[in-house]
Amino acid sequence: MQSAIDGLDEDLGVTAGPAAYGIAASLTDALVAGMRVFVSSRLRPPVPDDVLDRQPLRGAARNPVPPSLG
Repeated sequence: MQSAIDGLDEDLGVTAGPAAYGIAASLTDALVAGMRVFVSSRLRPPVPDDVLDRQPLRGAARNPVPPSLG
């Protein structure tokens, strides 16, 4: 199974106030065996503070894409 999440750096959350949380924080912290998640984001802003330390997104490999020349 594969999942793609585009524009994580644009995550503004799903609600406001003290109960607010971002889309990244709602991602599971335990992937099913063989599952792959592809995420696109700019380097800034960093992973949001509401994402748990054990969440795989915190330790994900970063593969920079060079700017387009077109």
